[in-house]
Amino acid sequence: MTFLGGSFLLDSLSRLLALVNQLSYSGKSISLDFSACDKSFSYLCRIGFFELIDPSVAVVPDVKDASCYYGHNSKVMEFGVINPEEPDESIPVQLKQAFIEQAGKKHSNAAFTMISELFGNVRDHSKSPIDGFAALQVYAKTNKIQTVISDSGVGIANSLRRVLKERYPEIY
Repeated sequence: MTFLGGSFLLDSLSRLLALVNQLSYSGKSISLDFSACDKSFSYLCRIGFFELIDPSVAVVPDVKDASCYYGHNSKVMEFGVINPEEPDESIPVQLKQAFIEQAGKKHSNAAFTMISELFGNVRDHSKSPIDGFAALQVYAKTNKIQTVISDSGVGIANSLRRVLKERYPEIY
């Protein structure tokens, strides 16, 4: 894939990350060319996007190490790995703290409950050999906070399908 200028929103980056890793896991040869979009490439390095890309994926230009910036901007929580075998339980706490810094404490418990549930679903139900991930970005122009929590698992519906069929055969 070759990328030509422009910028990326966090949700589109999470989909790209998941797709690239799934294709790589299935044995496909992948190359990503960002040489035509310097600003976007620097942003991707800054948020840890490339640290979660499967090592077999070819990336152009060479990825810059931006890890010295991690954790120093309250408007960004860099991509963090959710490994179901050894989950980093600090991720939901980091997401909650980033949310509080931007939106205040008023709805922080509701946000933390939602974040923890999604994190727990990845941790407990993913059934995927590919690690999940989470990230957060604040978009000042639109006054929006975007959070992604993702995995390459079977999905909530598929993981519940057997239970639905057994307990609610009339709607299955």
